[in-house]
Amino acid sequence: IDIVTVSGSAFGLCDNGDQVFLNSRIVDRMELQEGDICRALLLENFEDKRAITPWRAVRVSPTN
Repeated sequence: IDIVTVSGSAFGLCDNGDQVFLNSRIVDRMELQEGDICRALLLENFEDKRAITPWRAVRVSPTN
């Protein structure tokens, strides 16, 4: 997790450098913080946002 926004959503990076959006429900439920490393099930982001943030997380689990 690179940044948690003021609204509670977050952005992270894939191994290949692509940006990922995480909504505030996922951030809250998983208690994610900046610097956390996790695994995520990704879907293509909505078309109007895909050029900047290609992916959105729909499920997240911590890595051990």
